[in-house]
Amino acid sequence: MRESIVSEVNRVRVGVLSRIFVETALAAHLVVVSFYWWLSPKGFPLTHCRFWLNTAVPLAVMLCLLASLVAALRHQHKIPAISLAGCAAAWGALALTGRLLFPVSLERLWLAGVFPAVLLLVGGIAIFRVAQLRAMVWISAVIAGGAIGAFAVWAQVPARPSTRPASSVTSGLSEVDLSSHNSPLVQLGEGNNFHPAMAELSAECGNANLHISPLLTFDRTTQDGFWSILAPLRNSDRKVSSCIVDQDGCHCAYTDGSSIRIDKPNIGGRVELKASTIVKQATYSHLNSFCVVSITGHRDISLAFSPCGDTHIDVLPADYPTGRPARFAYLDADSTFRVVEASSGEKGPFRLLASGPMRDGAPLELVVRDHRQQIATVVLEDWSSQLSTAISPTAGWGVPVNAIEFQRLGSRKDSEIQIWVTLAATSVGRGWECVGHRSGTYRNHISIRRNPPATGAMP
Repeated sequence: MRESIVSEVNRVRVGVLSRIFVETALAAHLVVVSFYWWLSPKGFPLTHCRFWLNTAVPLAVMLCLLASLVAALRHQHKIPAISLAGCAAAWGALALTGRLLFPVSLERLWLAGVFPAVLLLVGGIAIFRVAQLRAMVWISAVIAGGAIGAFAVWAQVPARPSTRPASSVTSGLSEVDLSSHNSPLVQLGEGNNFHPAMAELSAECGNANLHISPLLTFDRTTQDGFWSILAPLRNSDRKVSSCIVDQDGCHCAYTDGSSIRIDKPNIGGRVELKASTIVKQATYSHLNSFCVVSITGHRDISLAFSPCGDTHIDVLPADYPTGRPARFAYLDADSTFRVVEASSGEKGPFRLLASGPMRDGAPLELVVRDHRQQIATVVLEDWSSQLSTAISPTAGWGVPVNAIEFQRLGSRKDSEIQIWVTLAATSVGRGWECVGHRSGTYRNHISIRRNPPATGAMP
């Protein structure tokens, strides 16, 4: 009898508005955490922080919030008060840790975490008073919530860059000498055209055209490694410094120290392209490209990768962020080259299409077939020797940060084909987390063999 009277008195003391606030706050946090758990990538090993961030911790928090919400609906105050204090501490720790670890990206945005912390503390005053918990319980709730908030931010800190540049040298030509050659197009024999300003080689392969951009290019970069979506678009300062054409080929230098050398095509029409890009300091990005290949003028393209034998993979359209699945290839830490297909968009889990062993540093041959007829072989001499095999924080399921993504840009079979080659990026999966490139000079030696061979060569 006495307990029921006390419960009724506490219910009145809390008040209707306070109860609505507590129940709404707990329900909102439950919905947010549930969506995060559902959407975040899975398939990480127990030893990886992403397993705890994306699976273990969200599940534990969801159970606590659910139990607290049920208790609140039954007009019980102790458990909801503990959860509310923990949520406030989590928001506060998230804001302060973000300010410390990402002072540039979150220079002002960290205050967005302070607001819900203060709101929860002010809105929960009534239930905190009624709960009448011991000091040790309050301290434990604050420590647990603060640890979760701090961990959520700490897990966003990117790992140290693990790409392997061909050279540690980070100096190059930067003087401008436009007088050497200022033509927008350099013809290198029959069917081979180089566009210096675009840093792109176009090569005719039968009825199709291959367009190759061999310089390492970053989309957005962050100074402190936080999400790239908060960083401004990177304005390229890469301009032609000098472009020299002689009997041996073409050599083009750029103001950022990068360069492209295209040798004179041989009798068989084989084209050798040697590019180098200087990264002056460790650079963190979400999207970037080591090499981009586009194919136009074809009828129906399929690709074969040398580690996978003669298995040809059709290039299909894909949707973003969900829908028709994307296809891509990667080299994992066990020296196995895999070609996989996503479940939806570029999200996992991923279905294996082909695989095979690939020695570290071995060249990768990409065989291009148009309507079942082989038209060209593109050899990436330096991709496997410089890439990183670190696990991607956005892909999950054991997929590393290196990738060769290929996609048809339209529903028609003759639509343009795009192939994006990366050493370390997080374009596959869900999220905007960044990964790093070490400082140094990245080399990209590409050979193009055409079938049937071109009849012309540069005089």
